[in-house]
Amino acid sequence: MSAGDGGQPPFAEQAAQTMAVLQAFTPVLQELGVAELAQQTGLPQAVVASIARTLCELGHLRLEPGSKRYRLGPALVTIARNFLGGRGVRAHARGHMEALATRFRAPVALTERDGTEMVYLEYVRGEAPVVVQHRVGTRLPLARSAAGRAWLAGAPAPLADVVRRQLAAQLHREWQQLEPRLDAAREDLRQLGFTRSYGDLQPEVNSAAVPFTSPVDGLLLVFSIAAPSMLAPAKRFDAELGPALVEMVGKVKAELEAGARP
Repeated sequence: MSAGDGGQPPFAEQAAQTMAVLQAFTPVLQELGVAELAQQTGLPQAVVASIARTLCELGHLRLEPGSKRYRLGPALVTIARNFLGGRGVRAHARGHMEALATRFRAPVALTERDGTEMVYLEYVRGEAPVVVQHRVGTRLPLARSAAGRAWLAGAPAPLADVVRRQLAAQLHREWQQLEPRLDAAREDLRQLGFTRSYGDLQPEVNSAAVPFTSPVDGLLLVFSIAAPSMLAPAKRFDAELGPALVEMVGKVKAELEAGARP
């Protein structure tokens, strides 16, 4: 193969097509046949069929018996782990998250925004009695979750405004109910140091979150803690769990900044 413009290596069309097939799968579209993959990617069915077969043999896709439909395969877990393991915040935060989860018997999570959702990069349950079990890769709606509200409250204003417009277009009538709560989250962050979602995401669950800009790569992440409201009512979150989360995030930041100094 000859070099591309400016002496750069040529664009690998087959690699791009392979990535397009993998990216066609979403939390909503978890199983896709060849025809559906072709429709999602715009690729010919013969090309899709060849790529899907190759990815299946490598373990990146899995063919469901009898249905001729594909799902993402287990080999992708290794790639995800390598990606997550390279996030400096995750490595430094894990021990602190475990200590906080043990102290309050409440799950602690580290999340990142993806579109109008927050995605779990790390999740520590400890021995917490949780209403719904989460895991790495779990997605939460940005507008209703404490983590999403923390991200909006901590993001630069121009970026936050763009995301808020996306939410308004997506949520329609529900946006009128949620917009004031997002405005209140900014004030919560200013006064309390954390944002809150008490029963907004799940009726029986309270949660608090703190935005965190990584000194390693400048990425805006969010730490959050959640617990059943019967064990940790709003007053306890305001007085104990929220401030403890703020303190934990401060420790993670101090460690990362110390490690970043020459």
